[in-house]
Amino acid sequence: MQLLEDDIIQRDAIKYSDDNILEKPKRRCQELIDRHPGQLQLFINYIQKQIEENDVLENKIIGTTLMIGRK
Repeated sequence: MQLLEDDIIQRDAIKYSDDNILEKPKRRCQELIDRHPGQLQLFINYIQKQIEENDVLENKIIGTTLMIGRK
């Protein structure tokens, strides 16, 4: 087996994907804040943690797709 091809995922693509994925939880947290205002900090902390995790994915990790096979 050997590496036949590799493709590094561009940061812009990861950021675009992360931003789209994060929109639904942000919206849902806002709905829950409206229903449960006493839990405001819980939902704010959750969204902040997601933003921090996205930052790691976008800026500190290099994603790649590898194709391994026989020649």
